[in-house]
Amino acid sequence: MPRARFRNADGLDVTFAPGTPTVLYPGETLSGSISLSSIDDSVSIGSVVVTFYGRAKCKIYQSYGQSSAWYRSRATFFNIEQELFKSDYTYGPGERSWPFSIQLPFVADETQLTGKKKDRFKPHSSYLSTDDIDVVEQEMPPPMYHYHGMFGRACWAYVEYVLEATVTEAKGTHTFRGPKSRTSVRPINFQPARREEVLTDWAMDAWKKQLVLKSSRLSDAGDSLAPTTSTGADGARLSPQPSNDPVARTTSRGNSPLRSLFSGLSVSSSSTPRLTLNCTVSFPTALQVYHPDPIPFHLTVTPDFNSQSTTLDPAALPTIRIKSFDFRVMCTTMTRAQHLVLPQEDQKTVAIILAKDVGLNQTIQLTAPTTLGTSDKDKPAFTTTAGSDSNAINLSTLHPLHLTSAKLGRLHEPILNPTFTTYNVARQFGLRWSIELEIVTPQKTFTEKLRGEVPRGGVTVRGIPDSLRTQVVANVDGAGDLVDYEELEQGIRHPRDDDDEDDDEGSEGRGVDEKKGLKGLLRRPHDGGRVKKEKGKDKEKEEYAREDRVRAEGQDGGGGEQLPKYEA
Repeated sequence: MPRARFRNADGLDVTFAPGTPTVLYPGETLSGSISLSSIDDSVSIGSVVVTFYGRAKCKIYQSYGQSSAWYRSRATFFNIEQELFKSDYTYGPGERSWPFSIQLPFVADETQLTGKKKDRFKPHSSYLSTDDIDVVEQEMPPPMYHYHGMFGRACWAYVEYVLEATVTEAKGTHTFRGPKSRTSVRPINFQPARREEVLTDWAMDAWKKQLVLKSSRLSDAGDSLAPTTSTGADGARLSPQPSNDPVARTTSRGNSPLRSLFSGLSVSSSSTPRLTLNCTVSFPTALQVYHPDPIPFHLTVTPDFNSQSTTLDPAALPTIRIKSFDFRVMCTTMTRAQHLVLPQEDQKTVAIILAKDVGLNQTIQLTAPTTLGTSDKDKPAFTTTAGSDSNAINLSTLHPLHLTSAKLGRLHEPILNPTFTTYNVARQFGLRWSIELEIVTPQKTFTEKLRGEVPRGGVTVRGIPDSLRTQVVANVDGAGDLVDYEELEQGIRHPRDDDDEDDDEGSEGRGVDEKKGLKGLLRRPHDGGRVKKEKGKDKEKEEYAREDRVRAEGQDGGGGEQLPKYEA
């Protein structure tokens, strides 16, 4: 079965009660009415059923050259069914309605997850397992849709919560065929996770790095070499002289007068100016979608005045500026499909760019001299101890960082899904940043970059705060109907599911339709956008042709409208 879409059957409509919230949570009641109208013809009504179900499904297509295969997995969390009306009669024209009320579940139904005809999900470090299942302790995931395609391989995954209203004809209505059914579908924005409060603890962590600059241009002396000196017997400082010994002028590489001329001069590495900077980046490991405050992101730079680290005068330190910074939230969606022999897995990582090379030119006021201990120097760049320096600069105050919606590849999520893990789909987050520093001296400007990242799974993203859920994306239209918010996004093309696919049991390994092939399968999601674009181009060409005709008529004295000349 492909992904559920907003659909109305002929004469069958679903209307939700006024005041139905945009986002629904467990324990709330979803109520409304189902109406069936017939203007001219009589209608046979055998049963009226409303069904509310939730499921997570993954499909992976893999090409093997001359052959191909489909791999599937499906986990049904619950299936609530209510029969609102039952009859064996045919009714005349008119409109009839039946109210319904469904309480949204807190946990999944174990009978829907386990059984002989259900998929068995083995233990995995990134997913839940149906072995020794305890549905009370496992949260259901939020609704989402994922597509990842490449040559020879494609993956679809989605989590959906759907309300279906079905009206079936009475038995015996037709002599030579069975009763027909009509179904209206409503995707529901159901957030099974617990209600979220506004995040107050960002769970700050720290990333440390030591920058060491060695250059003669760090000081005002320029780049002249400083030869070493020695002390004579009378205490006078003697400058080194070149050797006149012909033996000394002969080296293992042969006779070189130029080499022997400077053999008496040796530059001491300790005399080269050196500047050591201890850089600490404090970042959050807990984020929240649509949080009212910007994400904290701090930078602290302090000079290390250890005798072996910095040789510059503390009163004459160079100017340090933050030239630019880049901040991205890395979103990874992982999927798996079951198979008796070759289970398939797929993952796709997309960068949610919150700041892309944002220019700042912010000067850093260096703090009092401090020393980084030996034990701290030996630590890796990614540590688990958060920095709490009062002189830290919060880069989010210079360029606000907010996590709201996101464009994940070709797909747009108006409400970014938080971190979740289920049986065949999982989503994890990480961070990646880059800060460009400038060390400005009278002689030269040095540029250094601080690049760091938090690996996948190191950041937890929480859902929308409950106090803001009515202010976020509105997916309730004027008639009070809940619609799929993704379909309301203008200009967003969603990859279609393979509608001709049969999801019956035992359909694993079926090849691609020969008429469409792999090329047609992978290109099909974008055909609608391409046709629309081509139509737009044709319309634009017709408009230009019309302008040319009007312009020609005006120039020939026909009294046409004078238009500016168009140049292709």
